[in-house]
Parts: sequence; structure tokens; C-alpha cells
Amino acid sequence: MRKYPLLRNPYFDILYYSNDLKIKGGFAKIRQTRAVMTSLSETGRQNFDLSRHSPVLKTFWRKKMKTYRKELWFEVPTRRAFINITPHVEACLGESGIKEGFLLANAMHITASVFINDDESGLHHDYDIWLEKLAPHEPVSGYRHNVGEDNADAHMKRQIMGREVVVAVTKGRLDFGPWEQIFYGEFDGRRKKRVLIKIIGE
Repeated sequence: MRKYPLLRNPYFDILYYSNDLKIKGGFAKIRQTRAVMTSLSETGRQNFDLSRHSPVLKTFWRKKMKTYRKELWFEVPTRRAFINITPHVEACLGESGIKEGFLLANAMHITASVFINDDESGLHHDYDIWLEKLAPHEPVSGYRHNVGEDNADAHMKRQIMGREVVVAVTKGRLDFGPWEQIFYGEFDGRRKKRVLIKIIGE
């Protein structure tokens, strides 16, 4: 197969490999051609009209990736709690308009967590008991961190439960497995805290 040189254009660069390459009006008309898009500028993305070109180019065209960011605020009246934030996250996904991609949800505080599991009260009770056994709140004096504060256990609990989750987005929906839901875990509440939602895709 014959290799043609890089064709320059004010908007984009295309490297063509073809046995039958015809150029007309500054654009390439292609038959049985493989095209590789390179060095595509933002101007090129905005001005390049696929309808005027061979369907072959459509195969290699990449739409500009979209991004979305939002902070969710929570204020839990108790020291510890688990909150199902799935509806809030789904609302963010709807606002983003992204249909295919990935969603990140992470706690923006070092005494809180975001995790995925079942929305079942017995499980949440077991979590609370288990975490308290692993990192009991009292005696407060048992932690070196607790100088002028009393939340050392909350840091430990957050470390165990994790900072963030990543969920695939498919056809505009969170691509969950059976019974999966997203939760905010609070281990040192009674003040406002944030969860970051970041979505990328198209």
C-alpha cells in the first residue's frame, strides 16, 4: 500500500494511506482509504464538517470529551452516619448530559468516606459496630492525634472505608451491578462537608 505524505490544512492534519487518493477543493476524497487523524486543533474540531467527507473518516473521528464537576454538601447531625447519595449522583449525571464515560465520587474531607454497597439497614449497623471495634472513639486519650480534638478514630474509619468510587456510565446511566448503591460515610459529623462529583465522557 502506498504511503502519502502528511497533508496540511489550516484546521487539522490528516495522514492518509491509500491506493486511490484524489484531492479536490483542498479536501481529500477517499476510496478504500485508512485515515489517521493527528495534531487536531480545537479550531479544526469546530470547523471540520464530516458530512463533506468520506464515511471512512467518520470511523476515525473522535468527538471532544465533555467534563462535568459539582460539589454535594452534607451536614449530618450525629457523629456517624451512612447516607445513600445515589439519587444525588444520578441527578448530576442527568445534568452533565454525558452518555458514555466514567463518574468519580469522592469525599473531600479526611474523616468521611464514599463507598458502594447494599442499601440494607442491618449491613449498615454491622459496619458501625465493626468499625467501632477496629477504631473505637473512646478512650479519646488513647490516640496521639487527639491533642485539642477527639476525631482520631474518624480518620482510621475513613481509611478503612475508602475515599472514592468510580462508576462506568453507559447509555446515560450508572452501570451498577445488582443491589449496588453509592453511600456517603460520615465519621465525624455535626458540620458541613462536601462530596465531589466529576464526570468525563461524551
